[in-house]
Amino acid sequence: MTTAPQSENGRAGAGARFVPPSLPTNSDATENQVVEWHLVGRVGVDSGQLVIVDPSYLDGWASDDYAKVEPVDGLFPLSYSGACSASMSNQLTGVLGTDGIELAVSASSGWGDGIYPVYVRYNVSDGDRRVVELRVDFTDSEAHYERLTRGRSLITRGQS
Repeated sequence: MTTAPQSENGRAGAGARFVPPSLPTNSDATENQVVEWHLVGRVGVDSGQLVIVDPSYLDGWASDDYAKVEPVDGLFPLSYSGACSASMSNQLTGVLGTDGIELAVSASSGWGDGIYPVYVRYNVSDGDRRVVELRVDFTDSEAHYERLTRGRSLITRGQS
C-alpha cells in the first residue's frame, strides 16, 4: 500500500508545511519502475470543484455566470457553467469539450472549498523521469480553511 508522503515535520495533511520533494533518479528505481507518490504542491478550491485541462485550451474557456447546462453528445461546454453542471451531476464529474472533442475533466471536491495536496508518481527508465499519475487528495483539506482565508474567496471574481 502506498502512503502519502510526509512533510519535513513528519506530518501529512492539515498543518503540514510544504517541503519540495526530492525527485527520484534512475538510481532510485529499476528500469520502467513506477516510484512512490511525491507531494508536489497544493491546489486551492473556491467553488467546490476542480478542472483538469491543458492550459492551451483556456483560450476557448467561457468565463460565464453559472447557469445549469446539459451535456451535448456527452460533453459539457468548456465554461464555468459546464464545469459546475458536470460537478453537480449525479456522477459528480464530467467531461468538458467542444465540437465533439474532449478537452477537460471537471470533478466535485466532495468536501467543498479548501486547499488540497497534489501528488505525482514517476516512472523512471534509462535515466529518464516521466510523470505517470497525478492525484489530488480531496480527503486531506488544510485545517482551518476559513481562518486561513479569513472568510474571503481565494480569487475574487470581477476585481483586479
